[in-house]
Amino acid sequence: MKGNMLALALVLWGLLVLLAAACGGGEPPSPQWSEECSNGVAVLEPEANPGLVEDCATLLGARDTLIGGGEASLDWHQDTPISDWGGVTVEGSPLRVTELDLLEEGLTGSIPEELGSLVNLQRLELAGNNLTGSIPTWLGSLANLRWLNLSGNDLTGSIPEELGSLANLEYLALLGNELTGSIPEELGSLANLWGLGLAGNDLTGSIPGELGSLTNLWSLSLGNNQLTGSIPPELGSLANLEGWLGLAGNDLTGSIPGELGSLAKLELLNLSDNELTGSIPGELGCMANLELLPLSDNELTGSVPGELRSLANLNWLGLRGNQLTGCVPYVLRGAGGDLGGLPFCLE
Repeated sequence: MKGNMLALALVLWGLLVLLAAACGGGEPPSPQWSEECSNGVAVLEPEANPGLVEDCATLLGARDTLIGGGEASLDWHQDTPISDWGGVTVEGSPLRVTELDLLEEGLTGSIPEELGSLVNLQRLELAGNNLTGSIPTWLGSLANLRWLNLSGNDLTGSIPEELGSLANLEYLALLGNELTGSIPEELGSLANLWGLGLAGNDLTGSIPGELGSLTNLWSLSLGNNQLTGSIPPELGSLANLEGWLGLAGNDLTGSIPGELGSLAKLELLNLSDNELTGSIPGELGCMANLELLPLSDNELTGSVPGELRSLANLNWLGLRGNQLTGCVPYVLRGAGGDLGGLPFCLE
């Protein structure tokens, strides 16, 4: 009888593995960890909370992969209630793991495939560690995810286009890694996104015009990559962009689109250190809330448009390293910055 039961368990386990692979999720938890999490300590009333038992087993199976070979540790043990585990939030009815916050924990491993089984996860915070490897495609199957921050690690490879399937995602930050390849146009489908940070990687290719569909976006940071091509005029459709639009430190060419002047709420527009040509569009004078305008170290020509005198909140203007002529509107004399030797106009 025991032999038959073991055989049945193995068959069921194989079916679970195949089902997880077919659905694009992570690896299911091992029977060993499921048994440990059913001890009545890690999960109270395990019979009434089978989903939480599964989440518990998932985290125990993922723990060592996250930690890696460094000196970090995670206090995730079967003899401690899962609600007391560091960085783990348990909520809802029925109870499930909804948040995993492991900011700056000294983790040196990789992102475990097991985490793809946390189907109720809303927040995944792994920033400020030393995680390696690639960003898993199965992250795109975490349908409830609202916050994904993998910044400040040593992640390599490309940005999975599958992330564009995260319809509930509000914040996506992959800054300061070693990511390569292009920005997936699929990210333009993230209609609820208010923050997108991809700066400080080795991304190449052009900026997808599809990003102009992210009408709820508050900030967009794509600086310090190796992006080429022109600035998409579609970015002028980001009417709620209020914090910053950072495109500095790339290899962008072409002219500055006048459509950016429609970003009336924007406070920081950083286009410095590119290869932009042409003149500064007068439409930028319509950006009533603009406080910082670094345009230094491009190949801009022509005169500084008089329309910039309307930028009453401007406190920084960077024009150095271009081939601009003429003078700067006198009303901007109170703004700091580097004018590249240009005088103020006598008005």
